[in-house]
Amino acid sequence: MKSSFIIYMIESGIGLGIFYIIFSLFLRKETFFGMNRLFLISSLFLSLIIPCLDISISLNDKLSDVIIAVPELSVTNNLSEEIKIVETHSYLELGLLVYALISLGLLLRFIYSLYKIFQLKGIGKIERYKNVNYVYHNLNVGSFSFLDNCFIPETLKGEQEALTAIINHENAHIYNLHSIDIIFLEIICSILWINPLVWIFRKRLKEIHEFQADRCSIKNISSKIRYQNILVGQISESCLFNFTNNFKLNNSLIKKRIQMMSRKQSSKINSTKYFLIVPVAILVFFISSKTEAVSSTISVKKASDFIENVKSVKEEILETPLQKSSDDTTIYVVIKTAPEFRNGLSSLKKYLNKNLEYPAEAKNKGIEGRVHLNFIVEKDGSVSNVKVLKSPSPLLSKSAIDVVKNMPKWKPGLDDDNKPVRTALVFPVQFSLNKSDKKK
Repeated sequence: MKSSFIIYMIESGIGLGIFYIIFSLFLRKETFFGMNRLFLISSLFLSLIIPCLDISISLNDKLSDVIIAVPELSVTNNLSEEIKIVETHSYLELGLLVYALISLGLLLRFIYSLYKIFQLKGIGKIERYKNVNYVYHNLNVGSFSFLDNCFIPETLKGEQEALTAIINHENAHIYNLHSIDIIFLEIICSILWINPLVWIFRKRLKEIHEFQADRCSIKNISSKIRYQNILVGQISESCLFNFTNNFKLNNSLIKKRIQMMSRKQSSKINSTKYFLIVPVAILVFFISSKTEAVSSTISVKKASDFIENVKSVKEEILETPLQKSSDDTTIYVVIKTAPEFRNGLSSLKKYLNKNLEYPAEAKNKGIEGRVHLNFIVEKDGSVSNVKVLKSPSPLLSKSAIDVVKNMPKWKPGLDDDNKPVRTALVFPVQFSLNKSDKKK
């Protein structure tokens, strides 16, 4: 699961990167603000969903074995020493724990900010008009809106023209449901905070919100220049909540807003650019499916492909082909539930510690190395077709084969319908001599 999360982060990051490149190159300067908003939201959604899709491809109807690499096991010549299962997850687990704590902290900060907003609503003076709550307050902060609430400082009541422009602007945010986008983005940023692209998407989407609201506001004021002066006049106002729709956000965004107001309306022919999302989504889907096939330790095509996949996982050449089964069954690229030794890896470790011996002749000759075995876990959990894929010595091969052949029944692998399937396991065992024995 830990590796799956990392793979998901990589795949979603690739998707976000591709979509953002398309947006920056072709769409960012267009004045189709509603379409830009839809493109960014759709891009974010697709990039997060596509890597989660279960992509199964039928590759060879005649091969019935799903190849799975199990954790490497190590045995020494010292029988009193337990066989060690190679585990590299401790640092990864610590890193994921820190990651989860930071995500939790960001989510709690967002929840606290929501609490402060509704607390402000509770102490302010509320006037409801056309399904909007206008909350007048005495805090030294600028105007902003969230959901169906428009927060306005009492000091603006004496500036009728500015008040009208700001109310029109905030109403545009409310009627266009911009707060829904913001809530979605805040949750995504809290969970995927390590990916800088989600923060860039958040920034670009907030810019588009302001461009949309400005366009609606300009229609209800005497002149565009006057509206821009009102906008500049709000520079001294502070911002209480970063994620809300604020009339005044920051100076750099105000400059962008003024430039966008002055930009000529994009030609309708340019709207055809938005159809780019279809081929880009297909590309992201293809990349995600290919990444799954390459990065997974579970793979199946044919005997020669099996050897190449194991070589990439173990970085060694396996010269013995996988024995095919005469039984025709469904083929899986990724099996839903892998076979499991009774009571898990800890029980497998105890079984091998009790039954696997370092051959005396191999020890005397100083022979050590890794033995790669392949065997089939049948539908009833029994072990069959035990074969050596690669071994430094027949002595070590025999010891490893004997212990695997006498294994008790496993829990069989399950397909997507939770039906048992014949499953081939790659079983690497590392035989290592102590330093004292090497000197002999």
